[in-house]
Amino acid sequence: MVRLGYDRFVAQGGDWGSLITTLIGAQDLGHCAGIHINMPVAFPSPDDLGDLTEEEIGFLGRLQAYRAQEAGYSTQQSTRPQTLGDGLADFSAGAPTVSIPAGVSQFKNEIFAASRRWADGVYTDIRHWNQLDRGGHFAAFEEPDLFVDEVRASFRHAR
Repeated sequence: MVRLGYDRFVAQGGDWGSLITTLIGAQDLGHCAGIHINMPVAFPSPDDLGDLTEEEIGFLGRLQAYRAQEAGYSTQQSTRPQTLGDGLADFSAGAPTVSIPAGVSQFKNEIFAASRRWADGVYTDIRHWNQLDRGGHFAAFEEPDLFVDEVRASFRHAR
């Protein structure tokens, strides 16, 4: 964005864009004023696994069902890990820490959801957190007005 002439910007992403947006936030180069994601890149710590809430058990169940029934392309890619390995070589395993302001909107039927405590371990300055009662993986297409409201609420701090 800086190369394009933007000294200050925000970033938003879902699906793979959530990972990319998280990495933009983790770099914190002083230009990104905040991020908003609708599929948080956050998983339970080993300590969390010993004390899961009913909601968190449900989140993990949804992830397991997705992996078993809908992640064929991921399974194919997992047989050739070098495809992604080079691109991830600069980052350690696991989700990095994001210290810039972050917003998270979890739509009801997203593939994977994370609890607030899992997200707090990655996104250390969450300014907006909302779990919505409708929408899914393609929230911007499925619920465009709600999606826009969420993005606006998330970036109010950046005005």
